[in-house]
Order: sequence, then structure tokens, then C-alpha cells
Amino acid sequence: MDTPHAMSTSLQVYISADVLGIPSLKLLAKERFYDSVQKQIVSSSANFVSVVDEIYSMDSELDLSILEEICVAFMITLHECEGGWELTAPILSKHAELSMSMLRFTYSDVSTNYMLKDGSFRP
Repeated sequence: MDTPHAMSTSLQVYISADVLGIPSLKLLAKERFYDSVQKQIVSSSANFVSVVDEIYSMDSELDLSILEEICVAFMITLHECEGGWELTAPILSKHAELSMSMLRFTYSDVSTNYMLKDGSFRP
């Protein structure tokens, strides 16, 4: 199965398992989604970004755990891939929910790893 198709299929199975209340299938689909995302980032970040666009064009609600996986992969694409910003900027502009998820994820990471208890930042 080609990786963009594997990512989309895994996500669709994940959403279906969530709706039907099948936690073990949901976990398996999440793992498959994560594996296919990792392969896709390595092989073609443009395809990954197009699948993220497809994901955010769906009407389904995504839970926090799968959004976190997408945000991590998106951050890796921004950081590791040549032209990452040029690839991701149009999708971030198009999908406010993705932009907000990225902001929440980044804030959570910064506050967990760089903020002191008094609210100041580590030097």
C-alpha cells in the first residue's frame, strides 16, 4: 500500500473505531497512522502535507492523541525538510484548527520543557 493511501486509510479506520467505540482498533489504527507518517516524511514531505490537508478537510472531529501525532509530524516536516515552511504555510493558512492545534502543542511543549514554576523561562 502506498504511504499517502496508508495514512488516509489508517486515519479513516481510527475515526470509525472512535465512533463505534472499539478502543483496540483505534489504538492499532493510530500506530499504523504514526508508522505511515514517519515513512511519508522521509520519502515525500509534499505528499504528507497533502494528506494533512485532506485530514483537515474532513468533517470528522479528531481527538487530541491523533492531533498530537499530526502536530509532531508537521513540526518535523517544518524543521527537517528542505522547503518545509513553503510546503506547510498554505495548509496552516487554510486550516485554522490545524494552526490552533500547532499553537497548543508548541505552548504545551514550551511550558513543560522551558518554563519555570514562577512563570519565567529558563535561560
